[in-house]
Amino acid sequence: MEKKEARKQEKEARERLLEEGGILNQIKYYVGEIMDLAEQNFKAAVAFIVIGIGYPLYTVFSRSGPKVEDMDAKAKEAMHKKDDDVNQEEDDDVKEKEKSNEDAKENDK
Repeated sequence: MEKKEARKQEKEARERLLEEGGILNQIKYYVGEIMDLAEQNFKAAVAFIVIGIGYPLYTVFSRSGPKVEDMDAKAKEAMHKKDDDVNQEEDDDVKEKEKSNEDAKENDK
């Protein structure tokens, strides 16, 4: 009985805050209502937190794209070939820079 009376008094106090107006009073009112709801439905509140916060975090931070283990042999070969092409282009760029540096040194002499 005492808990019901205490909840009723808290709810009345929050309603007075809402009637007074102001942003902070409104925030206090709605947070209090949410806390009461969570207190009454603890399992639902935990499920909401896990699903409502956990799932978006999982979708944002999970690894996108196919996993190498799930690829067939052709896809793996194509992926490695692409990597080799990129590495070859990088090697060509380095060689070009070295050659231009050598040419610049010879021109300075």
